[in-house]
Amino acid sequence: MQDQIIGNIKSPKVTIIIPTYNQEKYLKEAIDSCLKQDYSNLEVIVGDDCSTDGTENMMKEYLKKHKKITYVKNKKNLGAGINSQYLLDNYVKSKYAMILNHDDYLIKENYISKAVKFFKENPNLSFVWANCKRKNELTGQCSYTNFKINPITKGIDYFLNYETPQYPHITGTLTTIFDFEKLKTTEFGYEKTKSRDVFLYLNLMLVGDVGFIDDCVAVYRIHNKSISFNMPKEYDLSTIQELEKLKEYILS
Repeated sequence: MQDQIIGNIKSPKVTIIIPTYNQEKYLKEAIDSCLKQDYSNLEVIVGDDCSTDGTENMMKEYLKKHKKITYVKNKKNLGAGINSQYLLDNYVKSKYAMILNHDDYLIKENYISKAVKFFKENPNLSFVWANCKRKNELTGQCSYTNFKINPITKGIDYFLNYETPQYPHITGTLTTIFDFEKLKTTEFGYEKTKSRDVFLYLNLMLVGDVGFIDDCVAVYRIHNKSISFNMPKEYDLSTIQELEKLKEYILS
């Protein structure tokens, strides 16, 4: 973990990992949105899962200009969920982390600063999230999440009541900044499922509280190559089985 001292204030490092595969156009907007953040102690790790488009050449140009960027080119295609886990396990050394998919992007330049301040003021938080804009690239239509929940919710309460009106579904990882040190104390990463987002949240709920910032901070793209559009139905069973394992763990 690397902290910066700015004035007399310690600034913990935040790592944004961006797993990517053949999305050069969208990836550029994702990276640029991270570089525009006003938080200084920030790094961006792009994990290229063997793209065959112009991603590698584009990343070489970024590396010439930006010291905050690390580029990882996988030797073989791991798949979206495994690619993220590989980056977390092997490259993230910071206090806080975030997973931003290659087709999403941030729109509030002070979001990470606000989230880190929130963490500092409330050390028991395990993750912070916020509202987002949903942009349908197929129809051109946009919509917005408009959740109104408490700034801080007990993690166990959110876990037990997840996806009920007062404890709403968390829309993707694009706004979720989490305490990576807390995450490492959980069993996250061993699930045999492609639906990894929900297990990230559920595990974090068991080791800390949930913070919410009532602001629209990122854009979630919907398009014909989105993971949510291309998740094979056969993975539903493995997700259910992993949820059953988590239930047994809690009840034991």
